[in-house]
Amino acid sequence: MSQLNFQKVVSVTGMSGLYHLRSHNKTGFSIEPLAGGAIKFISNEKDKIVALGNIDLTLNSGSIPLMEVFKLMNGSNRIPKAEAANSVFSNFFRNLIPDLDGSKVYPSSLRKITGWYVQIVGHLSNASIENSINEKEDGLTIL
Repeated sequence: MSQLNFQKVVSVTGMSGLYHLRSHNKTGFSIEPLAGGAIKFISNEKDKIVALGNIDLTLNSGSIPLMEVFKLMNGSNRIPKAEAANSVFSNFFRNLIPDLDGSKVYPSSLRKITGWYVQIVGHLSNASIENSINEKEDGLTIL
């Protein structure tokens, strides 16, 4: 796969990893693990999902879409390892995005974003994040 619609790549609260949103109805969503596996149905009533295309990080002056953060990360050759200390994630993102609001964006969120980036790069194989973003494809808006 060389492109992903980031409105259909979702994170599910309480479940690790990223998922591809396959379909939805009034009671819930059908999702498939991005890494592959069985399609699951999750309920609207107990599960919360968020599309990566709908996530922004707070800056001291505005915000930056997660897709732009991924593009910046794609240009770096020093992505922190999952087991790195919180200070490593904070320093990495402070250098990557100097205007990042450290009082509103926590190291745990930065760790999660880094994990998502690593999963997406692994899924895309040799394709870069920048080339994978298909801004013309309509996705589902998930609130």
